[in-house]
Amino acid sequence: AVKDSLEVFSENPKFVLPKLLVSLFYSFSIVFGVKLIVDFISEPGSSMIAAGILVLAIGLVSLLLDTIVNLMFPILVRAQREGEKISFMPALREIKGKFLRSVAPIAIVLGVITALAAAWAGFYLIMLGGSIDPATPGFLIFAAPLMLLVVAVASLFYAIFPVSVLESRPVGESLTRTMKLTFSNLADVAKAMALS
Repeated sequence: AVKDSLEVFSENPKFVLPKLLVSLFYSFSIVFGVKLIVDFISEPGSSMIAAGILVLAIGLVSLLLDTIVNLMFPILVRAQREGEKISFMPALREIKGKFLRSVAPIAIVLGVITALAAAWAGFYLIMLGGSIDPATPGFLIFAAPLMLLVVAVASLFYAIFPVSVLESRPVGESLTRTMKLTFSNLADVAKAMALS
């Protein structure tokens, strides 16, 4: 699967353009976010609120663009495999009608993972009296389950976009199919994650 993906990208280098645009937006968000934090630490003030809102807006636009691009890729790959002309506009039009249905499984996965991460952080800090100081040995107890959640989410995202866009299934069936595909292709998912 990784070899097939590399072949698709090498045959269609323009597939990279939308991801480059998204990366540019994320880069602005990260750079301005770090600058905002540094400025706030050195000179806290209410003027930082406007800058914070701007950074948040750039981050949200980046996330929206990233989601749209990730929803377009399965359509573009399908067109390439069927020998059709590769064009971004038809792919964009196709996801327009499926956007909410396609995003619902993704939102559910993110919501569940966020709830689990918050529950673990609360349990660790309140019930176990743990510290989030990386210098303490107990920090590993805090961070390890969160890192496992991140890996689990990342692995699901390799299948969730194609399933939610290309297969007309209800949300629950999309999630079930995504998990089955992910677990039945763990070796390929691990390779893709390593290359990412």
